[in-house]
Amino acid sequence: NVFRFSNKTHQYGLHRQIGAEEISPEGMSDGFEVLELARHILALLGSSSVLVLSHMGFLLSNQWYLDQTEAEQEQIISYIAQKNPHDLKKYLTQLRCPEAVSRGLLAATRLSGKPDTVLEEIRSEHWGKELEQAAEEVCALVQRFPAATAIEEKMPTVLLDFSLVNPLSYYNGIIFQGFVKPCSQYVLSGGRYDKLAMRFMSWPCRAIGFAVELNVLEELWQQERT
Repeated sequence: NVFRFSNKTHQYGLHRQIGAEEISPEGMSDGFEVLELARHILALLGSSSVLVLSHMGFLLSNQWYLDQTEAEQEQIISYIAQKNPHDLKKYLTQLRCPEAVSRGLLAATRLSGKPDTVLEEIRSEHWGKELEQAAEEVCALVQRFPAATAIEEKMPTVLLDFSLVNPLSYYNGIIFQGFVKPCSQYVLSGGRYDKLAMRFMSWPCRAIGFAVELNVLEELWQQERT
């Protein structure tokens, strides 16, 4: 059980979850097995599902972004998550963001599609090394997914969408969400959180995990029954 504050009700609500995490010595794992497990779980939950990937590295390797205050970073993330380039551009101008950095952040609001297609666009449009490196890491993981077989026809569609950003500062690498039709809310979410894990470990490590939202699944299954 986890409790989260709702901006709508201004109260804490109970969320029931079940999930998995992997904490391993640094250099021993890139998290592929956890991502593959999440993909298979989505396939089991519904006949039509989508696994949306992103990577916080395009922000956390951007020195200009890191130099901003926490409130300014949160506002930038908010505009990216809203896919709102208009207000983001005005805000970046207000912060005197360099043109090269601004172009990459604005591109993040609309970069969405098949991972290899997104990477190709980033390279052709020269959106910046931060976005390119983040997309390359995502593509390297996706390319390792086994080819679909007749048994795996219902495996989720995999997308790379850089508007998927998480305000929780402990995520430092790949992040992802899973959706199952007809539910509009994500049923699965997770990502890499190395820095958080190292606060509790006495050795350098890497950590990645995800949770399945049981409350959302219950609503989904109730809809299917009716």
